[in-house]
Amino acid sequence: MLITENFVVLHQPKTGGTFVSDALLRIHGVVCNVRKIGKSTNLAFETPYGEFIVRGPKHNTGCDEIPEGHKRKTVLTTVRNPYDRYVSLYEFGWWKKEEYLDWYRKSMPDLDQRYPAFPDIDFTDYLRFANRREIAAGTDIGIQTVGFIERYFKDAKRVLAELDEDYFSSGRYRADMFDVHFLQTDRLNRDLHEFLLAVGYPAAEIAFILELEKVVPKAPPEGRSREGRSWKSYYSAQSLEFVRHRERHLLALFPDFELSAASVRQKSRQTGS
Repeated sequence: MLITENFVVLHQPKTGGTFVSDALLRIHGVVCNVRKIGKSTNLAFETPYGEFIVRGPKHNTGCDEIPEGHKRKTVLTTVRNPYDRYVSLYEFGWWKKEEYLDWYRKSMPDLDQRYPAFPDIDFTDYLRFANRREIAAGTDIGIQTVGFIERYFKDAKRVLAELDEDYFSSGRYRADMFDVHFLQTDRLNRDLHEFLLAVGYPAAEIAFILELEKVVPKAPPEGRSREGRSWKSYYSAQSLEFVRHRERHLLALFPDFELSAASVRQKSRQTGS
């Protein structure tokens, strides 16, 4: 979590948050390796743009964990096409760590029978594995939608219990959500630049953002590179429908992401896959 005079930055894994953090550190002149901050980290820096706080943990922090005194500030965060994010999570390989295996077996007793070569599973199997708890609970809501609501909503348990098909499309969600401004991963340079201009940062000091290369975090030993492959190449018609259905609420809030899957569906119909 990064805290500035005007906004708070939350980092959602595999959505471009490292790019945002690096840019803000540079703008504020702060030297700090946010990739290594721990849960107890709480560093404050005086900068030309006011106080700048680096607070741990880096990942998986929700709006309800923002310290008192900063809760009324706008939350700045990133959001990624859920189809693409599943591929990124699959290839990055955090989930393959051996230390998680006992935990997996507790939540999925038939893990070894279902996936004898685990963690060597294909992408289609990974989608069901990643959603194992939701499937076991009998819900048809995807893990990305659940995480989104838990991170950015004031009463996540109630929202998840009452979620219906028009909750997002009707606009009812607005009363339940924190004040969050989303930057989309596929247009991160432009979105971040526009946001910072709007909150008063000098144009000359943030112009470099428009030319910054994306930041690709180093994958753990269990992970691997996508080698330039598009997320679309990972999907069959069946796996695309699996994600579309389970993450339909998230896609209703960000319809551009659903539109990006149209070409995959068209190709699948043409090839009969």
